[in-house]
Amino acid sequence: MFKVTLLATALGFSATAALAADAVVYDPLPVAESFSWTGPYAGLQLGYGWADTDWTYRTGGDTLDVDPEGVFGGLYAGYSFQFDSFVAGAEIEASLADIDGETDCPSALFDCRAEIDAFGSLRARFGYAADRFLVYGTGGLALGHMETETEDFAGNVNSESKVLLGYTVGGGVETMLGSNFVLRAEYAYYDFEDAAFTVDAGNEIDTDLDMHTVRFGLAYKF
Repeated sequence: MFKVTLLATALGFSATAALAADAVVYDPLPVAESFSWTGPYAGLQLGYGWADTDWTYRTGGDTLDVDPEGVFGGLYAGYSFQFDSFVAGAEIEASLADIDGETDCPSALFDCRAEIDAFGSLRARFGYAADRFLVYGTGGLALGHMETETEDFAGNVNSESKVLLGYTVGGGVETMLGSNFVLRAEYAYYDFEDAAFTVDAGNEIDTDLDMHTVRFGLAYKF
């Protein structure tokens, strides 16, 4: 009886050892790290703008439209906070521009031109994120540098430039490229304050400027 018990015990140990030798240990599957839009970013932007500037001559009341259009490029930077699927933040942007246009002045002796050569804004952003894709709206204060210019038939030029205060609203979409780069497409509307300029032959005009822009940007998220 003792021999039978001893033999059974030995067989049991052998079977346990064999099973342990054949057992395969699997490492747990890695858990994907959830993405967050929270953090600072900075980038480059390139776009196209078209504007409408209405001129009203204080003497005589003549009016005309100068419709500048052209390209621009610049920098932007900001910080975002993500709360569940909602994203909020602030952003500053500045661009140099070649947005200009010309038309005939009320006086046939002059050509009238307008140019926006720089603009920027400080804006808030609010959006909805689906993982690495973000849809957002934006709005805030804007500054624009506009120059008016008139040239007579002899080539004499009279010009004046001013910095104009205004506001901007718009919206866009962003998507992550890899782990740190963010690609953007955005539309923005700018409405600037009315301003007075001196143009041909010392005439004074009142101007009303608004502008539309579309742009693409590429930022690095830190």
